[in-house]
Amino acid sequence: MTLRVFLEIDTGETAPETFLAVWRRMADRAAHAQGNLAQSLNRHAAEPARWFIVSEWASDEAFAAFSASPDHAALAADLKAHGRTVAMGRMHEVLSVPPALQEATS
Repeated sequence: MTLRVFLEIDTGETAPETFLAVWRRMADRAAHAQGNLAQSLNRHAAEPARWFIVSEWASDEAFAAFSASPDHAALAADLKAHGRTVAMGRMHEVLSVPPALQEATS
């Protein structure tokens, strides 16, 4: 079952460019990890120091293997040095509804 991991980070006074560089290093490692399906970095619309990382994994086991790797430990420490984790969650998709097709009008 697909796993999505959600991480909310408050970067405080860290420059956005610095945080982006750190996240890109983490994202590059995750992209090469077995079972990684996707990643996204999102920024709060009203609070620019708050970021949301969402990564999608083929399984809980794939994420656990990546999380236990030495690469992840070093990169996670770097990420933590530039921001404070506000929240973290793991979720499984239960249902996905595609957008409705719009009928052509004449």
